[in-house]
This record gives sequence, C-alpha cells and structure tokens, in this order.
Amino acid sequence: MSQAASLPPLGPLVWTSLTRPAEAARTVREIQLPRDVLWTALGLVAILGVLGTYALAGLVGADPAAAPQSPALPFSFTPITLAMTAFALMVAMVFVLHFAGQSIGGTGTFPETLTTVAWTQGVFLVLDTAVIGVFVLAPPLGALLRLVALGLMLWCFLHFVAALHRFPSLGRAALCIALAVGGVLFGLAVILAIISALVFAFGGLT
Repeated sequence: MSQAASLPPLGPLVWTSLTRPAEAARTVREIQLPRDVLWTALGLVAILGVLGTYALAGLVGADPAAAPQSPALPFSFTPITLAMTAFALMVAMVFVLHFAGQSIGGTGTFPETLTTVAWTQGVFLVLDTAVIGVFVLAPPLGALLRLVALGLMLWCFLHFVAALHRFPSLGRAALCIALAVGGVLFGLAVILAIISALVFAFGGLT
C-alpha cells in the first residue's frame, strides 16, 4: 500500500478532529506511515509553528526571542533554536505520552503515539493559523478566539489520547496527559541542571 493510499482525505479529517475528535482519533490511530515520514512531519510542524509565533509577535510588536537569557544556556533564542526546542519538546512528548499511557493501563503502541502527536500538532497549527488570520482583521476578536482555541485544543487532545490508549474515560486521558507534561518538565529541569553544573564547573561561557 502506498503512503498516499494509507491516508484519508486530510481536509475533512482536520475538520472532524476539531468537531468530533473521538471519531477522528480512531481514524488517525489506524494510519500507517513510515516513522521517518512521521518524524519529518513533526519537524515541519515545529518549524511552521515558530514561523506562526513570529508572525503573531510581529502583529503585536513583540519579539519571541527577546526574553532574558540565562547564563546557563549555551545558546541564544533565535528562530532556529526556537524551532529546535519546539521539535525537541514534541519528541519528548511522544515518548512520555507513550510510556505514561502504558504505565496506567493504556494499550497504544509507539507508532500510534507518534502518529497521534504528529497529527494533533498539525491540526493545532492549522487552528492557530486561522486565529492569526482573524487577529489580522480584528485583533480583539483574535485575542478572544485564541483563548477559545486553547480550550478546544485541550478538549481535542483529551479525546485523541483516550482513543490512542483505549482509555474508557477522559479522566484517565487527563491523568495520562498530566503525567506526560510532568515528565517533560522534569526532563527539562534535569537537562538545565546538568548544563548549569557544566557551565559552573568550566568557569562560565566564553
């Protein structure tokens, strides 16, 4: 079966993902694509997400890379490093979401988890782009819709995680997401602690 043959019509599936996420999640779960294609899609979403962030920041006169830099970080925040960071967080989410689900009785496989994360991030990017478009035309309405979109994203993701791991309730999916987010944050804290220790040990950056 070719890759194109294994994909349902994407436009209707995006709409279904936002309006009937449980139904869409079961469809997405059955998509079978090579892992390199899925990792590439995840990387593309990270890049496009950063571009969208800069576009929105430009509309409000802000700079996403203007946050104070920590002396423990061996890099400055640029579009490239922001995209790399976004991709790293998505990769981490794939792993922790898989293992968190398994730890509480979920049955989703790693390829299914990778497919689910790649798809949901893509759908959320489409939704975010639509909100930016509204923001250009009517900033107050765009700001309100952004809050609504965040709630919609969480609601959709709950259904996708429940379908991924065959959980009987959204409560179990919420627990899985909480564990996954906690795992990602813990991993980031450990990485930053190691970087800080190395910088301190070598007397700072030059």
